[in-house]
Amino acid sequence: MKTVIFDFDGTLTKDTPNIWLKLWKKLGYRTDKDSYQHSLYKRFVNGEFDYKKWCDLSCNAFTARGLTKPMVEESAKETILINNVGKTFQALKDEGVYIQILSGSVDSVISIALQENANLVDNITANHFIYGKNDLLLAVNTNKNDFTGKAKYIQDYCTKTNTDVKDVLFVGNGNNDEWVSQSGCRTLCINPEGTDANNTRIWHNKILETNNLTDILPIAEKELSL
Repeated sequence: MKTVIFDFDGTLTKDTPNIWLKLWKKLGYRTDKDSYQHSLYKRFVNGEFDYKKWCDLSCNAFTARGLTKPMVEESAKETILINNVGKTFQALKDEGVYIQILSGSVDSVISIALQENANLVDNITANHFIYGKNDLLLAVNTNKNDFTGKAKYIQDYCTKTNTDVKDVLFVGNGNNDEWVSQSGCRTLCINPEGTDANNTRIWHNKILETNNLTDILPIAEKELSL
């Protein structure tokens, strides 16, 4: 099965902070290098705790300041997509390509941000916010398939669907996508941030700067023999 798997933040979005950072700011927290938010990220990157704990500690900070579902949805609607997401998705669907999103964002946020384009996506795998009374955030059902988990996700997907890993193209932009190449799939870096797009061990293709998602189509055609 020919498949294109997209990261979300920084890949399908442009000039807009990821939802986690946006929510920290919305709740009045600092996000500079000396902030609690930044220290959690550094402690995770340095291996002090795992991805789940990082998400849980962030969630605790959000609940402490009363984050609600409407606040999350409002932030999702502020997301700026890269140009021609729908046109690109439709072109891939017309070629019989299965489209997925694999992201460290939040599933509901992705669906809201994509609007009608979400109907062209076959599967979204991301973190999931759980709400309680008065729509207050209670917990995060963590997406274990971010960072190092992205490669395993693709390998498991190929096994379950009997898909040749060479028929999978992953499109991402950041350091949390760097493990994907370990799955054996083809990779494309667009608008790189925090990753070396010239590292051909990690990224087989690159588009250093674009605001038009249709720029990926010739590469998808080449890599997937469409």
